[in-house]
Amino acid sequence: MRIANLRYLVGLLAIVLCLSAGPAWAAGKMIDLGTLGGNSSSAYAINNRGQIAGWSSTSVVGESHAALYTDGAWHDLSTLGGKISNGYGVNDLGHVVGSSRDLAGHIHAFLWTPEGGMIQLSNIPGTFSTALGINNSGQIVGEYKDDTDNKTKGFLWSGGVMTPLTLGGGYGFAHAINDNGQVTGYGTNSDGFDHAFLYDINSKDMADLGAMGGYYSYSVAWGLNDLGHVVGRSNFSANSDDQHAFRYVAGAWTDLGVLSGSRSEAFGINNRGQIVGESYAVSGTRIHAFVYADGVMTDLNTLGWTESSARGINERGQIVGYFTDASGTRAFLYNPVVSVPSLLLLLE
Repeated sequence: MRIANLRYLVGLLAIVLCLSAGPAWAAGKMIDLGTLGGNSSSAYAINNRGQIAGWSSTSVVGESHAALYTDGAWHDLSTLGGKISNGYGVNDLGHVVGSSRDLAGHIHAFLWTPEGGMIQLSNIPGTFSTALGINNSGQIVGEYKDDTDNKTKGFLWSGGVMTPLTLGGGYGFAHAINDNGQVTGYGTNSDGFDHAFLYDINSKDMADLGAMGGYYSYSVAWGLNDLGHVVGRSNFSANSDDQHAFRYVAGAWTDLGVLSGSRSEAFGINNRGQIVGESYAVSGTRIHAFVYADGVMTDLNTLGWTESSARGINERGQIVGYFTDASGTRAFLYNPVVSVPSLLLLLE
């Protein structure tokens, strides 16, 4: 009986939300996540537990460290010996990946776990690499500089084995990996065009996705969900300077539009199809964070910040990124209004 009454109240809440003025996203709460003691911080990814990966400057001048925001505070993940490290990805186990300088000044991809701390990823050649994404199986993607040809290439790291990822033209960048073993990023193909790709770990199939403006245009992919939906940015023709955020689903491209001006870019998408990124705004000049849902792009830059960018979104619709104002750059967390379907799930 108590559950039935609660469902009735939730139903009333649904009616109220539907009748309320303005888009639902505009009713959320934006939180300044602060720093590790310095002036700046940024957030790049958030898992389904609400843990956030990013970096923050410390109280020591000239130092900034990869950090995990959990339980209401940043936790310093340290470095591989140098003064600077950055966190770019986090899975639902709280494992963080990124890059760090070592004592010699070289930059290496790392994996941080609560049990083992920060370790350099093994078997990645050269003196430059960075890890950008990790799934719940512990498979990691990123990029490294191949010293044999001086080209940057994407990589997949799984169980200590590193696999280069390119489209056949030399250069490649792997940006995201989902829990079904799909990887997205972009690379130069054998014809010399920079295109987004989708790679399947199980079948070893590397698909050149092309671009919104056709084969001779440009595209770059930054994020994907477990359904294999890819987001990023692309232009409309080989000679176009306009670049818009896109969603790619099974051969079909969707132009997400812009807040203003000629440029937007999508960085993250969850399994509900909610997309985050950045777009020119304020008459096509300053960059603002956005969320795209149900065909509508909503400006999240509501607190008078100079600029902002949204970088990650989880299944609860929580969004992370960074903003700039007169005091510097800092990470933010955006908590949306709890959706009615989410409340109903809690009552199952």
